Amino acid sequence: MTTRASTPHVEASAYRPDIDGLRSIAVTAVVLFHAGLTALPGGYVGVDVFFVISGYLITRQVVSGVGRSSFSFSEFYLRRVRRLLPAALTTAAATVIVALFFLPPFRIAEIAQSAASAAVSLSNVYFWRESGYWAEASASQPLLHTWSLSVEEQFYLVWPLFLVLLLRWTRRFTPFAIAILTALSVVITSYFSIASPDAAFYLTPFRTYEFAIGALCVWIERRSWPPSRRGSATQSLTWLCGVALIVFAVLTFDEQGTTFPGWIALVPTVGAALVIVARRPRGLDAALSNGVMRYIGLRSYSIYLAHWPVLVFAREFTGELTFGSASLCLVLTVALAELQYRAVERPLRVRGPHAPAAVPRRVSAARFTKRALPALGVALTLCVGSVGVAWAASRPEAYEADVRPVVELDRDAVNAFRRAETNALCASKTGVLCGTPSDEQPNVLVIGDSIGPEGFTFATTLAPNANYLTGERVGCPPLPDLGSIDGVDAGCASYNERRLSDIADLAPSVDLVVVSMRLTTERLSEITGLLEWLDALGLKVAVLGQGAHYDQAAWQTIAAHGSVDGVEEALHAHLDVTAGANQRLADAVASAGAHYIDRWPWMCDESSCRAYLGDDITDLVMVDTAHMTRNATVALAEALADDPAVRAAFADVR
Repeated sequence: MTTRASTPHVEASAYRPDIDGLRSIAVTAVVLFHAGLTALPGGYVGVDVFFVISGYLITRQVVSGVGRSSFSFSEFYLRRVRRLLPAALTTAAATVIVALFFLPPFRIAEIAQSAASAAVSLSNVYFWRESGYWAEASASQPLLHTWSLSVEEQFYLVWPLFLVLLLRWTRRFTPFAIAILTALSVVITSYFSIASPDAAFYLTPFRTYEFAIGALCVWIERRSWPPSRRGSATQSLTWLCGVALIVFAVLTFDEQGTTFPGWIALVPTVGAALVIVARRPRGLDAALSNGVMRYIGLRSYSIYLAHWPVLVFAREFTGELTFGSASLCLVLTVALAELQYRAVERPLRVRGPHAPAAVPRRVSAARFTKRALPALGVALTLCVGSVGVAWAASRPEAYEADVRPVVELDRDAVNAFRRAETNALCASKTGVLCGTPSDEQPNVLVIGDSIGPEGFTFATTLAPNANYLTGERVGCPPLPDLGSIDGVDAGCASYNERRLSDIADLAPSVDLVVVSMRLTTERLSEITGLLEWLDALGLKVAVLGQGAHYDQAAWQTIAAHGSVDGVEEALHAHLDVTAGANQRLADAVASAGAHYIDRWPWMCDESSCRAYLGDDITDLVMVDTAHMTRNATVALAEALADDPAVRAAFADVR
């Protein structure tokens, strides 16, 4: 039995200028959002609109081919390779080449790794594995945006096979099967958007429903809904509702306040689907089909590829973007996109009113070999070659001899050593707290986030004979009110509820609580609330004060500086906290009746920050952006042992 009779007939090659207009909206939203336009806090949903468009177009192509008994997997994949890879590889290679000339070796290494991942369509997996609390700021990764391209490419790899099998197995119920898949995907993604937000954001399975919503548009069109008559009020209302949903998401969603993707992504994706099925309602079609929108839409892929590296490098060289510098970046983005569109994209496009007539409609293997393979080969060679050169340029030998030992330092081992004692304490537990209370020794409870091990090491150095318990979790400050805190770990709220409950239960047997967490003036009211809550339990509290916090890892600053001389000043230049903020925190802690252990004067002065201990450059005070090493914390405790605030805090437990 053939699939012809029961499969919707769709003209796969029919050009729709309104879809290029929809692409224009999507890419404009993304680019302006990334450029820092605060009026569009939800501009990132443009990527989700792209996913819907891709789901629709690819499904239309597959269904049409199956319906004509002419679908070819080889032709499909050759089209995808020709359409996507040359431009993506060219962008990756150009990014690596710029990095080779202007960035330090450790940055070159990061970019080379991401370029290699993008070349094999796995950058979403790469950035997922690099994401989380310990990741470098995403704003410094010039190929971060390729995660969405990898998601699309992985979708293109699997979806045609799934769809062909589905059409041949149950042609009549294919749209219902896709609808069920969509619903299940929404539920699963909504759960993981909370339980594992990085995975839900980056990994393809959690974006399935966005592509599937686009796929369903193929069958909705077949049912002639909304009515295809261009003057139809239903058609116009459908189009307006779709545009309104997209605009609403762009204007009201934001990275911190919106759990994404999850079910909330239905707002822009359903909006995109409504625009697609409404096609071009009379009187409104010019909004998406005019020359400007078509121009941007046809170049949307190249614009998307070019914009993020341009913005990242601009921030790398000039700092935060001003209106003027952001505008220049946008102009440069369009210019680079136009160049890539004309030199790489357009010569390889399939035939249509927007492509050269010389490009064939069908992509035979012979024509692919003749037209696309050379371009793909050049792009691949350029990409692989640049990544290879970048790898060589990022080896330890590329650094100055003075700082090479810092580059070669086993940073994972340093961090493991920092956490070894607190991890060992978790062999026994009291609720979610590590350790058990003692009836014979004074009990010290250390609570915090990833800064917790510093408080533990500080306390054990000063009071080695006390009994210790800890309640710490990376990315989860021990604050009673977490509602306004950004960047907390998924699952933090439930853990924190149990942590605070266990603290209340243990309060009568605890002699001292050491709070060791990231302190910022933005959290001042929440920190004060924690201290007042502990005071109401009758607990004595010491707060390990604000430490240095840098905008890039300390070892990277030292490596980029290239010399032992002046490295303290180089670190100070990368501080993103101030002595004034430290004083405000100290005053707030004191007013709440707690002891503030001021480590700021030991770490930094007006022009420099301590880089390493003694004469050993590898004995660093800090390796990353925010955490002291164990050796540095011991040195800090010994230096502050006779400080009046420290003596008062630890008087009962020494």
